[in-house]
Amino acid sequence: MPDNISDKQTKLQELLRKLAEESTKELSGEKLFEEYMERLRYIYSDDFRHLYSNVFGVIAQIDNGMPDKLHILSVNIRVLYEQATKKCSEGSAITELLCKKIEKLYDHVNLDIARIDYTRSIASELNKKHEDVAKRIEVVNAKAGEMQKDYIIILGIFSSIVVTFVAGMAFSTSILSNIDKVSIYRLVFIIALVGMGLFNLVDLLLRFIQRINKGYEIENDESFKHVKRINLVIFTVMAIDFIGWLIYWYRFG
Repeated sequence: MPDNISDKQTKLQELLRKLAEESTKELSGEKLFEEYMERLRYIYSDDFRHLYSNVFGVIAQIDNGMPDKLHILSVNIRVLYEQATKKCSEGSAITELLCKKIEKLYDHVNLDIARIDYTRSIASELNKKHEDVAKRIEVVNAKAGEMQKDYIIILGIFSSIVVTFVAGMAFSTSILSNIDKVSIYRLVFIIALVGMGLFNLVDLLLRFIQRINKGYEIENDESFKHVKRINLVIFTVMAIDFIGWLIYWYRFG
């Protein structure tokens, strides 16, 4: 008996797979309908009851192979059930017990198909939400990166101001306190030398800030070419001052 039950379970699974591939138009014909009825008579003989787990298993396999076949199975099982119910009411060879068995099979199949469709819709909705969250995270990360750049720029500007102010004050104090102890040539040379150092230090800080902000090599930026000209002017002043000191030293030294 157990072997017979196992065989019927297998036959039922084969029948469901066949229904998932059958043409609904052909199934509505008398010949093909009778063939399925013969199969169902054998399966549900001796008060056989199909296992719900087996029904769900074969439907899951059909869905995994080709989801469109679930729609075909749903339509065909409905056609089969409606025709069997009609034949039963007309007093044909289809018994009321067999109709109830087919009705239960029809109910279980459609319940599983509806459950799979609902699960798929939930999964699709979750995927959309996941994509939306991922896009929002990208936007937040981009904004965080921009904010980080802004903070670095603000800190760099503040540092430049502080360095320039402190160095300028210290330099001015040193010059004013020793202005009577050195010659005019040395004073001008030192002023030009330290001024060039401070100027290039500030320029270096600004270049660093600009590189972080815009992300390209500043040497190609036209707005920074004036730095070379200013350095050239300061260097020229230092050279002229040095030449003047040599002339003074040669005549009076």
